[in-house]
Amino acid sequence: QSGLARYIESLIEDAVGLPEAHGFNMQLLSYLPGVSYNDHTDCDQGTCKLFELERAATFLAYLSDVDGGELSFPRLKVSIKPKCGRAVTFYGMTPNGCCDKNSMHRSDAVKSGGASQRKMVIQKWYTYPKVPFLAERPSAPLVKERLPYQPIVSCDYISGGEPSCRWYDFWPFKVQEQKG
Repeated sequence: QSGLARYIESLIEDAVGLPEAHGFNMQLLSYLPGVSYNDHTDCDQGTCKLFELERAATFLAYLSDVDGGELSFPRLKVSIKPKCGRAVTFYGMTPNGCCDKNSMHRSDAVKSGGASQRKMVIQKWYTYPKVPFLAERPSAPLVKERLPYQPIVSCDYISGGEPSCRWYDFWPFKVQEQKG
């Protein structure tokens, strides 16, 4: 991740106490007028998966002002209006790791308007257990001399699951040159 992403993650950790090592990679979301996201929870309702990779907390930071586009919690009868610079953190699981049905939420539709009515949001999900394969990058690979614009592919291997691979056009860490 970039220096900017690491800086934003340090601000999140300082402000709300969510450690970066428990987080998934940040996402940049964009909602055009008329676009919404239906009611959902970020975990399986009726289950307790404290030690699995359920999304326990969500951090959102709004990067634009729009009409509509509220984050709504229908069971709690609470709505939060997007406002540039506003940040929201909410938990989808109870402290004992059970999915909290009251965390059901949605993103209401952005109201019609021009291109200036695009809702932009930074989103980052967190789990209870540390997520080393998502929060920490592996050591730089040993590579032979790279051709110009040749990417590097790095894969994280999760016990009992398929590998998760990323394609880097650049490697954000020092590359170890392999001799010979």
